[in-house]
This record gives sequence, structure tokens and C-alpha cells, in this order.
Amino acid sequence: MGIKFKKDEITNRTLFFLVASLLMILGSIYNIQSFSECKEVYEERQLIEETQERIFIEENQEKEDEKGQCSPTNSVVFVKTHKTASSTLQNIFLRYGLKHDLKIALPKNSGNRFYYPQPFGEWMLKEFPDGEKPVIIANHLRASNELYDTFPGAKRITILRDIPSLYESSFGYMKDTSAPYRKAGNIETFYANPDAFYNHQNPVGPHGNDVFARNHLAFDLGLEWTKLEKIHESIEYLDKTLDLVVLSDYFKESMILLRNELCWEWEDVLFFVTNERSEKKPISDDLAQKMREWNSFDNAIYDHFNSSFWDKVESYPNFDEDMKILETKLEEIKRFCLAGEKVCPPNDRSCQYNPGGGIKLKAFELSETGKKSVLCQHMIMPELSLSKKIFKKQWPGWKNFYEN
Repeated sequence: MGIKFKKDEITNRTLFFLVASLLMILGSIYNIQSFSECKEVYEERQLIEETQERIFIEENQEKEDEKGQCSPTNSVVFVKTHKTASSTLQNIFLRYGLKHDLKIALPKNSGNRFYYPQPFGEWMLKEFPDGEKPVIIANHLRASNELYDTFPGAKRITILRDIPSLYESSFGYMKDTSAPYRKAGNIETFYANPDAFYNHQNPVGPHGNDVFARNHLAFDLGLEWTKLEKIHESIEYLDKTLDLVVLSDYFKESMILLRNELCWEWEDVLFFVTNERSEKKPISDDLAQKMREWNSFDNAIYDHFNSSFWDKVESYPNFDEDMKILETKLEEIKRFCLAGEKVCPPNDRSCQYNPGGGIKLKAFELSETGKKSVLCQHMIMPELSLSKKIFKKQWPGWKNFYEN
């Protein structure tokens, strides 16, 4: 056995050296310098593959962690400012509440505003039969600290609009119901000498409509809007109090920030612009400057949050990609829901609330597929109609709305 073993060993060694010699010859033909070089190449490739796999795992884990940290917000305080596309944004919040069967705050007097122009108080809320508390509030009100205390843990959101555009809209919409505007007759006359028409002793007016003649953003936000020395202090307060301030001038950009802030689905932030006038007056540079000066409180608020808005956009990862997604989805929902647009004649109650004065508002007509979709129906539903639907859903047997 021992002799046989040695013969086999010799034979194996001979075969080994023959194979090794052959590999060296082949190696020289293909310019492979040594077996050690092959080993280094192999180990380097293996290291690269292992590193790529680790990075992939870590990136996916980070994505999973981000998803885990982000849960949808189900409680929102929306400070609905006037003439800022706030009805379009309100529609988004009310739709979300209906979709998820959340309790939505509405006024105890069965109206559409929370006793505006009074500062909000919890006593204004219509109570629920089961004693539970609402988690979403989105109808017109004047903000107060009690508002935020009444909805602890809610995301606090409002919307602003550039001053010339805002006050052209305010004048056009409120020219017959706001005494300073009515006295002036036209916007150029008013801004030529606003002090001649504005009541400094009673700037709110008997029904709250006169406030639209000056700094009504600051008023809606619950600030001391007539005290210009409080501007800086007031902006600091808003910075600390509000979670997100969006801009109607950049509504699509705003919806991307809103979706991110609330961790909602794309469907939840889709929109059609509602309550929009079909006719608008062009604004000269001179008139725009007079508007900014007269409404300096609002102008300072807008300038501040316009700056912070773009800071958020710039720091948002993949913002352009999300914009493309939103624009695609807006086109898809438009094709699915709408047959076209129409202009509501003045005082047509089937459209959005219209204060009269010959104002023409845009509205939408549903397609055949849109008529069968709850989402489409809600997206074009006027503010008063949607509020009525919520009243009836949350308070069975309810009938009254603005006494009719």
C-alpha cells in the first residue's frame, strides 16, 4: 500500500506540474503576468460587488425608515384667508375628511363661517351627537390662540397671495359690500386717496366687510392688523405658530410642499381652481406700488413667507421630479373628470357663493365618467354645497343652512 501510495503521489505531482506549466504558457499568451494578479483582480471585483450590494441595502433601508417615520396627518387647522384661492385649498381638506370619515368642524349656527369677524372660540363649534371632537377645521374664521388650543396636535396651515393680485381681487369681489370700496366706486379712485374712504375708527365695519379695504390677511390671521409697529413681532409669532404657509401664486409648488408636510397621497392634493372670476382687471406698476404701501402689514407678511417658501422648495429633494408627477396627475384627472368649463351668471346659487354686483365666476361641467366618480363630484362642488353635505352627514336630520 505504501509503495502504491508513493507512485500515486508521484503521478499526481507530475500531473500538477504539467497543468501548472500549461497554465503558465497560456498565461504568457494572454499576457497574464501571474496567478497573484488574477487573485487581486478577483478580490477587487468581489469587493466592488459587496460594496454596491451594501449601498443598495442601506439606501432601501433609508427609504423604508423614511416611510416608517412618515404617517398621514389626520388633523388640520386651516386658517382660510379671503381671496387667496383658499376655497380651492379648503376643498382639498374637506375632501380628505370625507374620504377618511374624519370629524369636520362646522359652525353651531349652521352657517358657513365661524361667526366671522369675531376671533375664533371653541363655543362656536357645532357639537357632535357622540360627544367626540372634530379634527379638521377649514371654513372661514378669524384665527386666535384658542383656535390652536382647540385642535391640539393638528398641522397649522394657511395660504397667502401677492398683494397687488390679492387686492385687485378683493376690490373686484367686495366692491358692493365693503363700504370704503363702494364709496370710491373704482379701484384707481380708492388707491389715489384711500384715507378719504377708509374708516379708521371702525375699520371692520358693522358686518365685517369693511376690513377687506386694508390688511385683511393680517386680520384673518388674528393679528393686531391696525398696529403697523407690530409687524415684526407678528411675523415672529406666525413663524412659531404655523407649520406651513403656502402661496396661491404658486399653487402647484404649494401642493407638493403640502403633500410632503401632511404625508398624503397624490390623489389627496389634486385640485381644480374654484371660485375664480372670469374677468380680471390689469394692474399698472404705479397702482401695484400704492397697494403695497397701503397694505404694508400684509405686504411684509407675504414678503417674509415668500422667502421661506422658496427656501423649502430649494431644500426639497427631487422637487422637479415631483412637479412632473403632479402635472401628469392633474392632466389625467382633468381628462377623467371634466367635460369643460362654464361661466356662472351673476347671483347663480348653483355655483360658488357670489356677493352680487355682476360678478361672473368660473365653474366646471363633469364628463360622463366624472359624474360617476365621488372624487370628481367633490372636486368641483361649491363651498356651500360641500359644507351642506358635511352637515347632513355628521348631523342626520339637519336642514337649516343660512336659514334656508
